[in-house]
Amino acid sequence: MSLERMDASGAIEPLPWDSGFFGISIARARPASREDVEVVLERALDARVRCLYALTPGDARDALAALAANPVCRCVDLRLTLTRDAPAHYASLRTGAFDASVTSSELAQLEAIAARAHVDSRFFLDEGFHDGRCEDLYRTWIRKSIEGRAQHVLVARLGGEAVGYITLHESQGVGSIGLVALAEHARGHGLGSAMMRESLAWFAERGLERLEVVTQGRNVAAQRLYQASGFRTSRAESWFHCWLS
Repeated sequence: MSLERMDASGAIEPLPWDSGFFGISIARARPASREDVEVVLERALDARVRCLYALTPGDARDALAALAANPVCRCVDLRLTLTRDAPAHYASLRTGAFDASVTSSELAQLEAIAARAHVDSRFFLDEGFHDGRCEDLYRTWIRKSIEGRAQHVLVARLGGEAVGYITLHESQGVGSIGLVALAEHARGHGLGSAMMRESLAWFAERGLERLEVVTQGRNVAAQRLYQASGFRTSRAESWFHCWLS
């Protein structure tokens, strides 16, 4: 459910979780040249892959052109990576205000928020994936994050109601923000900014200096939230979904 590091080559990587969830054979690749595109599509066909996720660097013009010209491939997302540092003094700003454990009824509320909050994702844009199943994807994602897939989950409350979340991860000395969402009626109260400050403090508390977050190019509201919290765009890549017979 998260993007792992892949070499920019003609390799394809089967995705058992995605395949099982959507009920079709899914793999991903990271082609960086026209030749890579030809190789990964051929290998995907040989492996009977139904949908190939292809992530291509923004400056790989030949690969982008080859994918755009192929009738089985469609660009479904501009993937933006934003980064910033987390100065050690942020640790002193940690409040724990969003740390309370989640009850079963609150989990159901957060799952309902997740089902509606991530419609800017590439899955919803791709007609090959049914919207109802995409909603289930994010319900499952936030539930598994709370159950332990994420190192920590911040939960926002308004009037005693669970109304939003941020999932936090750390790997190889890098802190990353995963899912972020607020219910529509909870926006405009400063909760998003407050959770972002708490996230930075949580990372600093653990001695993590490099932070990153990934969002969609079409999700301007998320970009503004991250930029207001000191993040700056460091990388742009394009997601293509290639549907093979």
